[in-house]
Amino acid sequence: MFVAGEMVTEALLVIGVIMSALAVALCLIIIYRSGRAASGIPPALDERLVSIVQAIGKSDATIRDEFGRGREEARESARSLREEVTGQFERLVGSLRGR
Repeated sequence: MFVAGEMVTEALLVIGVIMSALAVALCLIIIYRSGRAASGIPPALDERLVSIVQAIGKSDATIRDEFGRGREEARESARSLREEVTGQFERLVGSLRGR
């Protein structure tokens, strides 16, 4: 049960970091495109900003996939644990009835 809480906390932390990085990249692009940035920004900077945004998008997709797999593993683990606990209770009831 605590593992699920830790996973949620970790997930929120990773999402926060990704969102912060995305926000910084988007702010840089907005500043650049709005003309408030210093004149003469080299095209290499624009290319770099675009590549950063693309990398963040790929990371976001990868993290979403990983969290999906993590949720599925947690779901399967919880199901298995429920089955095991149910089996233990059934054996205990049978043992108590036998006495």
